[in-house]
Amino acid sequence: MYKGKKLAVIVPALNEENLILKTLSGVPDFVDKIIVIDDFSTDKTVDKVKEQAKKDKRIQLIQHKKTRGVGGAITSGFKLALQDEEIELLSVMAGDDQMRPKHLPDLLNPIVEGKTEFTKGNRLKVGYRKDMSKFRLLGNLILSLITKKVSGYWAINDPQNGYIGIKADFLRRMDLDSFYEGYAFENDFMIKANLANVKMMNVMIPAYYGEEQSKLKYGQFIIRTSWHLFTSYYWRLWHKYIKTFHIVGILTIVGFLALVSGLIVGGILAFSHISLIIVPSVGLAFMLIAFLIDIIKGRGLSKSMK
Repeated sequence: MYKGKKLAVIVPALNEENLILKTLSGVPDFVDKIIVIDDFSTDKTVDKVKEQAKKDKRIQLIQHKKTRGVGGAITSGFKLALQDEEIELLSVMAGDDQMRPKHLPDLLNPIVEGKTEFTKGNRLKVGYRKDMSKFRLLGNLILSLITKKVSGYWAINDPQNGYIGIKADFLRRMDLDSFYEGYAFENDFMIKANLANVKMMNVMIPAYYGEEQSKLKYGQFIIRTSWHLFTSYYWRLWHKYIKTFHIVGILTIVGFLALVSGLIVGGILAFSHISLIIVPSVGLAFMLIAFLIDIIKGRGLSKSMK
């Protein structure tokens, strides 16, 4: 147990025969359950996990019958962990040994202390990102900016960092079957947590890269994630603000209609009257105010540890 709270660690793995034993053997003694999800590996990952499970009775193995993606694997682990009603804390540590166990308390302490419900590692601060390539850094910085707007968590950076800590109570309120199953799972998780008004915190954790090999196909990832983020932004606006007649929703709809109608009519009449300029300008102002209110609300739900 960690500070009197029962803890489960979720370990998604796909073809990690070279690193899975190193990952599992490094899990701290205070972890009560280690749930490994094999996402239909074609190497000896499963054999290695079963071998380690004979030595460590905390290990439970889930084997997918087809590859579902990292999000699907993590979700399967969440479901099994939450069957134990005594579980109060969860964390995710990938099977490639990138997520060092010594930083696990840093993710759990803010939750145990009641400061937040959801923590995420942040490798992007100067001094923590030295092992990250310039290409990865640029991609992560761009995704951070986009995900801030889409998710509403304006104080959170490094959304693709899968090293997280979670309060089980909030996870039990979520529709786990709705989570995105691919690599955009991390972004999707943040979006849906924001909709549930879950408090989130960044924790500074250094980037580590070693023997692991990325399975990410960048072309597919960029296309699929971009589309998912685009549609998810409007999905969040609809469910959080428009459907509930929140002022942000009202300002967004009225502003959008004023902007579009003003531009259409103004284009037809070549903006021959001052009112044809004022209407789209007012619409744009309404949308900007709605945007700023969303930022303020998002900052109230998120913060970053110094």
